[in-house]
Amino acid sequence: MLLAFIYSIVLIKTSLLGLGLVSIVLSTIFILALHLNIPTLSTNAKSEFIKSFKFVTFSHLLGYLLLLGKLLFIDGWQDVPMFIASHLIMHHIWSGLIAAILTLTTILKYQTLIAKPKTPASIK
Repeated sequence: MLLAFIYSIVLIKTSLLGLGLVSIVLSTIFILALHLNIPTLSTNAKSEFIKSFKFVTFSHLLGYLLLLGKLLFIDGWQDVPMFIASHLIMHHIWSGLIAAILTLTTILKYQTLIAKPKTPASIK
């Protein structure tokens, strides 16, 4: 179970660093590893992690599709500086949003899969 959380932490870090292609490759490798039972997880936990890793893959791919769409709006060399500036802003926001969503879902997974719920008897 710990290895699956390490997978999530690695993807959070690569997303925060803005390494979209690295995140896509790693999330694909992590999905493949989970399908091969590395690490051994329950089916519920495995499906939750796979869903998170697919989110990372497809959201980064969507970011690259948005970048390609912005390329279509370039009319000439005078648009290139604005394209670069807007891409940097969009890239940082998009990568940070992906990392934030993955962080929240990882924390929720930890709370539901590992952390013990506090019962009134255990609080005393």
